[in-house]
Amino acid sequence: MSKYMLKRLFSMFLTLFVVITIVFFLIRMVPGDPLASMARNLPEQVKANFYAEYGLDKPLITQYFIYMKHLLHGDFGESLVYLGQPIKEIILRAIPPSMVINIHALLWGVTTGIGLGILAAYKRGKWPDHLVMFIAILGVSIPSFVLATALQYLFSVQLNWLPTIGWTSEPGMKQFKYSIMPTIALSFGIIAVYSRYMRASVLDVLNQDYILTAKAKGVSGFSLAYKHVLRNSFIPAITILGPQIAGIIVGSFVIESIFGIPGFGQVYVSAITNRDFTQILGQTVIINALYIFSLFVVDIVYGLVDPRIRVFNK
Repeated sequence: MSKYMLKRLFSMFLTLFVVITIVFFLIRMVPGDPLASMARNLPEQVKANFYAEYGLDKPLITQYFIYMKHLLHGDFGESLVYLGQPIKEIILRAIPPSMVINIHALLWGVTTGIGLGILAAYKRGKWPDHLVMFIAILGVSIPSFVLATALQYLFSVQLNWLPTIGWTSEPGMKQFKYSIMPTIALSFGIIAVYSRYMRASVLDVLNQDYILTAKAKGVSGFSLAYKHVLRNSFIPAITILGPQIAGIIVGSFVIESIFGIPGFGQVYVSAITNRDFTQILGQTVIINALYIFSLFVVDIVYGLVDPRIRVFNK
């Protein structure tokens, strides 16, 4: 187990290193920089001081090594737009709203999707199955930003039940009013994906020979469903968990902008618009680290759900 985990950790850090390197040089290839417009009307010496302060006067390869050295010490640098503000502080301020929305959407989407998929499989060909498949088709077909706009129009404009945009850090019902619509908009696609996958997976397991054998031995009801059907059906659901986490992080960028949530996604989009190199890099590190770590957790969960998968011996 320890050997496997060390190999996976090494591959995680290697992947993260490659991503950071590629993003660093791609950003620098974009014409212009955020300091150019800010220092446009300043004397040349003052401009030179600005560029020297942020290391933009050095060769590109030197800038890269300096950035990687600081990154190894947990220093993401300072924003080029919000002068004097460390990237770490900007990220820490933006993470809580995004965590609330993303975690709620993921939990709601996965649990609801799994439940609907199981229901559709056991009621194959009946109205619950058709209803679940209809929901799945809608979830795949309707983009999250379209659903978000429809929710705003219905619950904010027409019914006046929920605030259209904004956010509050106060927990409870006050925060729930601001988070419920973004959560639904983000989770609808996850529900669609998981309901389809779980339906197909459960139907496949129900047709296996060992299920027929278990039925012949008198195993039925909850025992058959839990011990033989559900545990073996969860493998595809676990497989797509990593991509779903990445998808919900990217999807929240648009959703946060629509609902005016001062979260990670909105800050990231703003950094790209303003060409804030250090902020883009810092947030890219966080996003990719979360995604890579989620894949690592998925590999571990494989062995817990199904002991036949000996991932630790690979």
